[in-house]
Amino acid sequence: MSTGALHPDQKMVTTGHLALFLGGSTDSFTGLLLVLIAKADPGNRYRLYQAFPREVDAWEAWMRTDPAPTAAELAAILADTGG
Repeated sequence: MSTGALHPDQKMVTTGHLALFLGGSTDSFTGLLLVLIAKADPGNRYRLYQAFPREVDAWEAWMRTDPAPTAAELAAILADTGG
């Protein structure tokens, strides 16, 4: 997986960084989708996953990683999990 518009060593500390990683921007559909994913309860997050598995997988991996991953680290995590 590519690192989108981010340098591979860029720490991803905001959903804006995650949106750039996924090829969007903070105010793009992808950026707004990430806000929706963050606000969704588990049932609604699963519904979003059915339509947007790549974005939900990326958000969940990003949320589980502490400290915040770099773009390259998140790409490697997603590659390992098939996301």
